[in-house]
Formats: sequence, structure tokens, C-alpha cells
Amino acid sequence: MISARCAFLVLSLACTGLSQAVAGPLGLPVQTPPPVAPVVNQVTDTVRSTTEKVGDTVDGATDRIKDLKLLHVDAAGRPNDPRAFEKDDKGARVVRGVVLAIALSDAGRNAAAALNIDIGASESLGSLGITVTKLNLPEGMAAASAVAALRAADPAGTYDFDHVYDPTGGATLAEVATPLANATAKVSRIGMIDAGIELDHPALRDVEIDSKNTVVGARGDHPSAHGTAVASLLVGEDRDFHGALSGVTLYAADAFCGAANGGAADDIARALAWLVDKNVPVINVSIAGPENALLEAAVKATLARGHVIVAAVGNDGPAVGVRYPAAYDGVIAVTSVDGNHRVQVDANRGPQVTFAARGVSVRAATLDGGYGTMTGTSFASPIVAARFAQLLPRADKALADAARAQLIAAVRAAADKASPNLAYGYGIVEPAHP
Repeated sequence: MISARCAFLVLSLACTGLSQAVAGPLGLPVQTPPPVAPVVNQVTDTVRSTTEKVGDTVDGATDRIKDLKLLHVDAAGRPNDPRAFEKDDKGARVVRGVVLAIALSDAGRNAAAALNIDIGASESLGSLGITVTKLNLPEGMAAASAVAALRAADPAGTYDFDHVYDPTGGATLAEVATPLANATAKVSRIGMIDAGIELDHPALRDVEIDSKNTVVGARGDHPSAHGTAVASLLVGEDRDFHGALSGVTLYAADAFCGAANGGAADDIARALAWLVDKNVPVINVSIAGPENALLEAAVKATLARGHVIVAAVGNDGPAVGVRYPAAYDGVIAVTSVDGNHRVQVDANRGPQVTFAARGVSVRAATLDGGYGTMTGTSFASPIVAARFAQLLPRADKALADAARAQLIAAVRAAADKASPNLAYGYGIVEPAHP
């Protein structure tokens, strides 16, 4: 800002420059002062203009700082933008201003219209046989209120939030020396639903990867730390690093795509439909979140068609139950243990836990082209998914059930126990060896 002293100097100089000499009574020149008001007004305007410019600059810088904070991304590559979310009636994050309807009926359409809710486009989820319609809420209407009102107006309908799901693991850049064991079983394909993959990473650049963005409107590749790590654990191959499977095509659905509200229930359901259409028998899902009607319907339809879904239980602590989709009936729920077979301290627990695998301090690919130490149930799930891929040559319900029974029998024998427990499930699955 311009100081009062500076303003005074400007005013003084202005007054001197604008004065005029006139003759006095004795013929001597006398300086006649100029009109003061116009000069004061001019200086005041200058001060005000400069102050406003400084204020605009500060405001612009503040906005820029806010924008930079919003650009911070999580392990799934999503920018941190809380404006994209609101909470459901249980406090879970959901996409703001949206409700999902499954098989929307005329009664549901009438209920939505009565509530001034816009009925968006309907989408058929491939061979899953599910039709989902996105309902766009009017400004100011909370999703929790809309869901409650729609369920009350149309009790026969199925309405739910567009819940948001998160990766179930973290990473550091510290190197560990022990690579994962490499398996050479004849497996043609495996699938994953996660965030984007760094396709140029040394561990993945020579791997055949068929990728698909499942967030509506997403374009291009959106590499993420989490997706890259999980992909490397499944199929990575680089000198002293070996994923669980070698020479296998990876079908990778990016359900996040770098979007602030990526990883929502409809994105994951869309990913399941794509993988079913691609005839991928085993699907790894290293993400977790709340129960959701659309996700449940998509999981059930996928399992009914003979596919196996292997999912991480979550990292919310032993007092918290298994998260979804791992908690749904029929899903293979995987927890994490360390190198001494001790359960990861913050792994979720519950009767749905099926198997445990190494997920503490495992080596996996990082976005900088190197490798780092990873911990989380996210990184145990690929080990179990790879074992199922070796046991299930194609999607078939009977073969899937047989593969599950075979793996249960193997870990039971190794653990010398007959029943599962909340921490380990049936037992620990070791990486397959050559």
C-alpha cells in the first residue's frame, strides 16, 4: 500500500508543478496556489487504485494457494477436493448431489419428479443384467434426505448413494531386498479394479495390459501409486523383481481416472461388467468402502457367472469389521500378515475373512520408476488372486467353488486347523513358487 508520506510527497510535487506566477502589488512575482481539491482527488484515486491492485494480487495468491492444496492427490491419483463429496446417514463419503437407482420403475420416476429430482441417463452394465439410473439432485437437497424420501415414496424400488471407495494400502520409497517368488503356472489372464497404472514402469513396460477407464467422461491414462504397485505385484517382471504371475495378460479397470469423485460405486460396478465381458475369471479388488446396493448387485451377478472376486478387507483397525466388497457373501476376503505371519496391526477383522497373505513390507513398483516398501491389505490380495488364477482356467461356478475348496484345504493342512478365525480366515496363502 502507498504510505501517507508518499501520498504527501506526490501531493506536494503536484502542487508545485501546477502553480502559476502572477504580479503582486509591487510588481513582484507571487506564486498563486493551484486549486487543491482536484489534486487531492487525483492522488486519492491513485492510492485507491494501487490499494485495490494489491488487494486483488493478494486475493489471487490466496486462491492460487487454495487451488494448489486441492491439487494434492491421494494414492489413487485423486485430487483432494472435499467439494466433490457429502456424507450419507452413517457418515460415509458419497458423491455430492447424486443418487443411484437400480431398475428404475414408473413409480420411481414419478417419485423423483415429485421431489424435483432430475432423472439422468440410464446405463446397462453389460452382461451383468443390471440397469442403473443416475438421479441428479436439485441444489440444496442432501443425498441422505433424497434417498430417504425416494425409499419412502417407492418402497419397492432400489435407491442408494454413490458411495466412494478407497485404496487399502500405503507405500514408502525405502528399498527392500527380497523380491516376491515368481510363479510359472500356465495362466492366460487376470483382472484388477483399481486406480491407474504407470505403463512405462520397468516392471510393467513389457507386460501385456488391456486397460479401461470406467469413470464416465474420463480420457487418457491416469497413473497412480496404488494401481502401479498392485499391478506389479500381480504381473510385474524386471530383473530381480517378479510379480506373482509371469507372462499373463492383465485386464486393468481404472475406476478412479484421476477424478476427485473417482472410485464411486457406479465406477466399480462398471468395471466389474467390463471384466465379465472380457471373460476374465479372477478379479483382484484392492479397494474398500461401505455397503452399497449397486455394488452388491454387481458383485452377485459377477459371482453367479462363475467369476472369482478377491478383495482386501481394509486397514481400519482390528475393531472394525471387514469392508465391502470383501464383506459380501462369496467374495474372497484377504487380510495381511508380515514375514513372521503376524497379522497387520491395523487390518480389519471379521467372520468374512477367508485368507491371509503377506502384505506387510512387501516390495512393489513406485511411480518414480523404482521400487518401495508397501504395507496394507491391498498388497496381500494380489497373492491370493494369483493363486486362484492358477486354479481357475475360465469363469465357471462349479470350477470356482472347487478352486476355493482346494485352496482352503491347502492352507488348513499347513496351519493344522479346521475352522477359520477372525484374524487369519482359513489360513495363510503363500506365493506360488516356480
